[in-house]
Order: sequence, then C-alpha cells, then structure tokens
Amino acid sequence: IEQPDVTSHGCEGGLAIEGSTGARFRKEPTPRYPPRYSARPPNATLESESTSKYDICELYSRPRMCAQAQSHKLNGGWSIDKDFQDPVTGRVNRKDQHEVRKMVKRDRPLTMTVSPPCTLFSIANQGKLASKDLEEAKELMRFAVDMCNLQLRAGRHFVFEQPLTSRAWSLEPVMKLMITEGVLSLIHI
Repeated sequence: IEQPDVTSHGCEGGLAIEGSTGARFRKEPTPRYPPRYSARPPNATLESESTSKYDICELYSRPRMCAQAQSHKLNGGWSIDKDFQDPVTGRVNRKDQHEVRKMVKRDRPLTMTVSPPCTLFSIANQGKLASKDLEEAKELMRFAVDMCNLQLRAGRHFVFEQPLTSRAWSLEPVMKLMITEGVLSLIHI
C-alpha cells in the first residue's frame, strides 16, 4: 500500500486536499509536527479551542462532515451551500459573503472545510468559457481562500478541497494560500 504524497509548507494550520493522483507541488521533507493540532501558524491570534462553538463547519458543501460529527463525538455546525448562493448563477453575492464572514467570526469553527465549485476549472471542461462565468467562478475561489485565511489568522484550521486536476490550483489566490506558512498540502494518490 502506497502512502500519500505529503508536501509541507511550514507547520500546520490548514490542509489542502488535491484529488487523487500525482504530485502538484515540490516535495519537501516531512514536517516536524505530526498532522494533528500540534502547532499554530505564526502571527495567529491564538484562540482557545474551547472558544469554538463548533468543531466542524462546511462552506460550499451539503452537510457531509457536520452530519457525521456527532457519531464521532464532535460538535457539527452549519453547512452552507445553496442557501447562500444566487439560484441563477450559483454565485455568493457580497451581502451573503458578509453574512458568512460574520458567522465564521461569531461561531469560530475549530475546523472549516471549504469546497468551492470546480466545474469551470475542470480539465473536462474544454469548451470556450464565457468570461462572465469564469470571473464569477474566480470570485467564488477568492472568497473561499479568504475564508481559509480568516481561519488561519485566528489560529484555527481549514481543509480546502479541489480535484488534483482542477485548474483552480493555478489561480493566484490559491497558489498564495498553498505557500503560506502554516498550510500543509496533502495529495491523495
């Protein structure tokens, strides 16, 4: 059985999961810290884990982990998907983004999974893309990265999910997140 290829960018704080095969980032030595809550990112406003209202919350996801949290003796919080999206475009508008930020700051989830839609970034999507649709998809990705950074700055954790072959990994905000100190990249093989 092969072990997953792990690429570390500093100590723990965030975790990005990249899909199923191949390596996306250069290999570095295995981090000194075990993949648990053993280190806080530098410059984080250290909050006690006991101040978190929820152990896990989900952004851009139907209830998956939150629905299973109680069976693992965790306190599952909210799962935000279509409730905060425009029904026509799927776009989270500015007012809703502000509401999500307020929820994250208020509830202080210990871990937040962030799974922005990847349809327009899929390699299977080879056709010409409307520039408006692509800009909206990029805005969703920027907001997702903002929420990951909010978690990181507060000394909490996040999981950012995208398929390995998603073109979203080449977007500037995502690339900056991946090289941020305190972010650990895990690639499933």
